Amino acid sequence: MCCGLSQPGLETRLAESCVIARNQCSLADSCPRVKRFGISDHFAGIFECCQAPPDQFIQAKLFWASNFDDAVHRRVGAVGRTVTELLLKQGKAVRAMVRTEDERGQALRALGAEVVVGDLLDLDSMHRVIEGIETMYFGLSVSDTYLAATVNAAAVAKHHGVKAFINMSQMTVSQMSITETTPSPQHKLHWLAEQALNWSGLPVVHVRPTVFLEGFFLTLTADSVKESDQIKLPFGEGKTSPVAAEDLARAIAALLANPQQHIGKIYHLTGPQSENMHFFAQEYSKALGRTINYQDIPVEPWRDDLLNRRWPVHVVNHLAALADLHRAGRFDRTSDDVSTLTGKEPLSVQEFVRKNAATFTRPAKAA
Repeated sequence: MCCGLSQPGLETRLAESCVIARNQCSLADSCPRVKRFGISDHFAGIFECCQAPPDQFIQAKLFWASNFDDAVHRRVGAVGRTVTELLLKQGKAVRAMVRTEDERGQALRALGAEVVVGDLLDLDSMHRVIEGIETMYFGLSVSDTYLAATVNAAAVAKHHGVKAFINMSQMTVSQMSITETTPSPQHKLHWLAEQALNWSGLPVVHVRPTVFLEGFFLTLTADSVKESDQIKLPFGEGKTSPVAAEDLARAIAALLANPQQHIGKIYHLTGPQSENMHFFAQEYSKALGRTINYQDIPVEPWRDDLLNRRWPVHVVNHLAALADLHRAGRFDRTSDDVSTLTGKEPLSVQEFVRKNAATFTRPAKAA
């Protein structure tokens, strides 16, 4: 995700507006990358902007993987929609960058955003988006192009003198170093991207969320909970503290509102508690009013199932690595940074499941 304030036309002249661009992928059958890789590694994004005095430009931009599972839109797309709504409620002007014209661009227009066409990896597009912006937020979901996209955005941001670059990374980077890594190909890209941003001389703020509630706890468990009252995940007895997209969005909005005091800092975003999946099964039970159990499953068959469902290899390798790290206890961590940044406690698993109860519940049979 990338956020910043810019002029309404994204022209060379400054203006009292803030831009959010949404770079969307096309899954048309004619797409050569889709033909070659199946549902592949295209990604989408969103630029959000707000009105501000000419000396306080902030650009916001959110990118997410958009083509390996429609439910993934709920995970990262929820962040972009929430940040967009927060900015619009403050009376900010919004401009969206889309890869192609489709219903998502129309939805942005319906929200009040102005929509333009561009490409995250295209330098000309990034110049048009970033020129005139002083503060930007960048985030991209799981993609093998992550490092190239980050460096591309950073190079253009450096060229245009961006005064604050808020980067969404991943929390596991805190456990990595020049001599320590993880099996995840995505983690390696995140670590390298953070290094490149630090070397760039840009004024950077790193935001490191843990796993999303919308990912493992919704996209990857809804069917088994609905069909058999079981949470089937390969987490073993490992503890975890998932965070909701809406809490991430609120934290991002807070950083965008006043970024300068945060320059050079790192924020770790988690849910309110770190527990194992047996505990969270009880939270599901309380939220849904029926008994839900946790069933640990082996990582490899789970991984093979995702591949059979045509999820991209890069994404599946990342998710399998996350599962192994959970089993090893590497996700047992919590932070107060969400409440520190937003003044509100993050959403709990029970609250999240209750809000999404319909997704976990079988439709009533017709009489």
